[in-house]
Amino acid sequence: MPSLSIRRSPKSTRLFPGYVFPGCLVHGLAPWFCTLALCSSWPATAIAIAIFLHGYAFSQTTNSQLERYEYSSPTMGTVLRVVVYSKDERGAQLAIDEGLDEIERLIPILNNYDPASEVSKLSQAAFRPATLSLDLAGTLAAAQRWHDLSAGQFDITVGPLSRLWSRARKEKRLPDPHEILEAQKQIGWKNLRWLQTDATTKDLKQQPNPPQSNLTAAPLQLELLSEGMIIDVSGLATGYIIDRAFEAIVATGHECILIDIGGDIRMGSPPPESQGWTIEIAGIGKNSPPLCKRLLHSCAITTSGDLNQFIEIDGRRYSHLIDPISCNPLDRRQSATVIATTAIDADAGATALCLMGMENSSQQFDGMPLIEAYLMEVSKEGKSGESIIQSQSESVRYRHLLSSTSDAR
Repeated sequence: MPSLSIRRSPKSTRLFPGYVFPGCLVHGLAPWFCTLALCSSWPATAIAIAIFLHGYAFSQTTNSQLERYEYSSPTMGTVLRVVVYSKDERGAQLAIDEGLDEIERLIPILNNYDPASEVSKLSQAAFRPATLSLDLAGTLAAAQRWHDLSAGQFDITVGPLSRLWSRARKEKRLPDPHEILEAQKQIGWKNLRWLQTDATTKDLKQQPNPPQSNLTAAPLQLELLSEGMIIDVSGLATGYIIDRAFEAIVATGHECILIDIGGDIRMGSPPPESQGWTIEIAGIGKNSPPLCKRLLHSCAITTSGDLNQFIEIDGRRYSHLIDPISCNPLDRRQSATVIATTAIDADAGATALCLMGMENSSQQFDGMPLIEAYLMEVSKEGKSGESIIQSQSESVRYRHLLSSTSDAR
């Protein structure tokens, strides 16, 4: 039986207009949707992850069998896809509506590109304690946790530097050194102060993906201690949104689901008659052959790198990823594909591993809440413990990291 594409229910105002296609056409366009997502501006989609959804053909229909329903729509500069296996269209529609409602609720809170969002308003409130919603508090707590896990490389306060280098990419000229020095003064968790007890903040940081029920009922407040700070949660906001939408759909009784926002993916139980969702992990270049295919379920996967977001100035390549310690963009071509239990950890983890580099990532990987990672970096020569892949005229260093405490899916 072919998959079915369904339209967003009119029960609530839609931010994402749905599209209806014949089932066979939706399946045929799946690789196209993934390619479109990879060309988007969302940071986590720098390296291609092509998705092929597996195991939806059946010879007969009974009440116990599940059919595949899919919703897709442009959102946040990329493409949103939700796949639900359900006994009937009504159940699938309810499940997808619940997930979309959660996404629609969270975007006005976590969208760095909207000056009216809660996180943008936080950046405008220096020296004034700002009361945080539970969702923003949970996202910031996870960000601080990843800041600690990455030895300071994952830093949501790097916004002033990101703004300088974003302008440099548009104008194709390096920022003024004095501007970099001034921006450097405005970054760092030293310029953020939680206005609750240390125990409360510590409890939040210990949650790998803090659900609302685990956050304190008392209002959390955060104070920015430097003028000109920009809190940029784009490195993990998509993951947080996906996790919340995933939980909302699971609450409707559906477990065989997949949510994909521009290559940030979380998947539930395997599709019927399959051992998992087939994920193809691409190489480091646009024309590189696929690195491998994996059958995955009950986990999340994200890729970070500089395939699409970089600029060359005076013959030197500069990534969109900014090292908060050196205050300069990364200048090495690389990618990190990460598998984790939750989308927020996969999202933040992929960015953190890119910023840390191959050696530091390998040394600290076991202390991170990650299951697996595929690291690739263009290099002239390899080092001990890694493979060399010939990609056209390039040599690509490659490492596959596997957590000693997690079971691979």
